[in-house]
Amino acid sequence: MKKLNIEKMDYDVDKFDTWESKGKLNLSPEYQRDFVYSVSQSSKLIESSLMGIPLPTIYLCEEDNGNYSIIDGQQRITSFLKFKRNEFALKDLTNKDLVSLNGKFYRDLNGEEQNAVDETTFRTIIILKDSADSKYDIFERLNRGAVSLKEQELRNCVYRGPYNSMINTLAENKLLGKMFYKENKRMAFQEYILRVFALRNYTSFNQGMKSFFNKYMRLHQNDDDKSIEKDRKYFTNTLSIVNQVLGDDAFAAIDFDKKIKLNKFSATFLDSIMIPFGMFDKTKLIAKKDAIKDAINNLKFHDDNYHMATYVATGNKENVITRINLVYMVLLNVLGEEGLTNNARMFPPEWKEPLARKQNYICPLCRNKMDNLDECVIDHILPFSKGGLTIWENAQTVHKQCNLHKSNKTNLTLEDIYGKPSEGQKVIKLSEETSVAWCKPDYLLYKNKAKKVHDFHELLEAYVNLLVGIDAEKFAELAERPFKLTKQSRPYISHENTGMYLPIEVVPGTFVETGSIGGDRTLWYMRELAKEFGLNPDDISFSLVMENSD
Repeated sequence: MKKLNIEKMDYDVDKFDTWESKGKLNLSPEYQRDFVYSVSQSSKLIESSLMGIPLPTIYLCEEDNGNYSIIDGQQRITSFLKFKRNEFALKDLTNKDLVSLNGKFYRDLNGEEQNAVDETTFRTIIILKDSADSKYDIFERLNRGAVSLKEQELRNCVYRGPYNSMINTLAENKLLGKMFYKENKRMAFQEYILRVFALRNYTSFNQGMKSFFNKYMRLHQNDDDKSIEKDRKYFTNTLSIVNQVLGDDAFAAIDFDKKIKLNKFSATFLDSIMIPFGMFDKTKLIAKKDAIKDAINNLKFHDDNYHMATYVATGNKENVITRINLVYMVLLNVLGEEGLTNNARMFPPEWKEPLARKQNYICPLCRNKMDNLDECVIDHILPFSKGGLTIWENAQTVHKQCNLHKSNKTNLTLEDIYGKPSEGQKVIKLSEETSVAWCKPDYLLYKNKAKKVHDFHELLEAYVNLLVGIDAEKFAELAERPFKLTKQSRPYISHENTGMYLPIEVVPGTFVETGSIGGDRTLWYMRELAKEFGLNPDDISFSLVMENSD
């Protein structure tokens, strides 16, 4: 383990003032939040120092140029410097010897009192420059439990990088202040922007907003310049077109009962409007802007389903999908499918071969080999017309004829793929609480994807691999518990594979045991996993073969 190189010193307020004035101390590095202390909080801090109460330690980081950036203590140091520079007068002091200072600026203090402020000393730990890379980790550890630290302020540190910098730049867009009905305090605008980016993949939303946003930032933290520029243009252009079509009050909350608009921002209006607008052609949106504005206002003020999805349990998966799809359908009804952008409908052609390779060149609709990719197309697993997004997770390469036959069917059964079961086979759904001890699995289906299996170990492995394609990071979260049904139960999920029988590594450092259990326990475990992933067990079916069949 690499040792952290530090230096411990005692510095007074005068020293910090001199450093900051000369540019030697950076009080606002990229990972820090804005100054948020109230005058009362800052005054109480100064009162504590005048009473001789020791103040918490300050953490600095030595940069390559010999200057310092603050890791922890920004609010404390800034409070003293603002007071020294006469930016506020003391208030709410309660110590009987100091109450007379209420209402006084630094300039109003006598020499002895000013010296007491200037000579207030902080124990200071400096992370030396050869350990500077650790400053972000230290910042996170020091602030993770802080009640006053907002989640987006913490993300600004933990997920630092080019994508985060792009979001910070977007937050300076002047339209946001008008459309959000507020100032950008404590990175509120940045979180709203992240909300739009993350919920573009809204059909895969199956967890709390905080975790969903964190996962998105973790995945995109170090995206390349081309991808970042594409997202920057997406947000800027979509915000502009929403403003042109719906006006500054596009995201204004409403009183549904009184049928009036409020001068208050609604985050659920933001995501449900921005995401569908980003799927349609800008010129066609403007051409029909009056009809679109009327239709969306009607949705806001008169549609009970939209109202419930935007005002009640707004982080619920069903409500997230419902509100976005309702606006999408409004735009689709006004503009028709010809109003959709190519990006909203069409998969990049270069995905065809990688997807086919991922599928082992087997068409997931007919289970036959794809010998000629020129006779294949990229298909939406969940059809676009049903809200399926044009993303990698919702893509599959299939035969052209299979795609035509599929049309918009989403509830394919085993019979759709294989025909009717042969003699000796029994088709069940995962939701059925029935004993399968006398069976062996033949094949597995989950939303159009099928795989031949021969025993319950392979059945579980195939099922787990399907879940990995939905949300691989979910397994890492389950391993933290660790996820097992009883103390003795197999299989289980953990970050170690010691003692596991037939483990598979679902994400780096996370394993699922798939062996040494019977059929009934396998299905029991699979049902529990379905709950964790927000799946409907009715969508998961098996064909089982009786043990005595040929």
